[in-house]
Amino acid sequence: MPKALLFSLLALSALLLVVAIDSGELEDNGRNEVALLESKRPTGRFLLQRNNPRGYYWWNECYSDNRCRRLYPGPEYRDIRCCWNTRNSLLCIDVGGEDRFNCGRCAQACNWPRSCCGGVCVNLNSNRNNCGRCGNMCGRGDRCIRGMCNYN
Repeated sequence: MPKALLFSLLALSALLLVVAIDSGELEDNGRNEVALLESKRPTGRFLLQRNNPRGYYWWNECYSDNRCRRLYPGPEYRDIRCCWNTRNSLLCIDVGGEDRFNCGRCAQACNWPRSCCGGVCVNLNSNRNNCGRCGNMCGRGDRCIRGMCNYN
């Protein structure tokens, strides 16, 4: 009888884990280098949808001439490159976006307090063209101080 009870508890806990993962309740909020280099490969039921809520548009398949296989176009991706990760494998990475560990080129990290905007490391606290967030431009004659335009 104890073996049947133990088996039932294990089966129930496995089922609860699958349900929690599928519903998105379990999230890894700790962002480390390996997590940031993970593939943006399409998975699950969103693979063939035109309006893809996860934003995945690229397979994780690098060719010898530094190209990634495209599933269908996504305008938010600027410069997809094949980059080596810590597991010694090639991954498709958008180096022209806002990935602070691959900013402008593979493995170029933006040191604190800089962030990556369009493939360039910038200081969001003082950059007039990216004040407080990427693409937020201060008005003519305004300065960016502490991430706010015209801060007094």
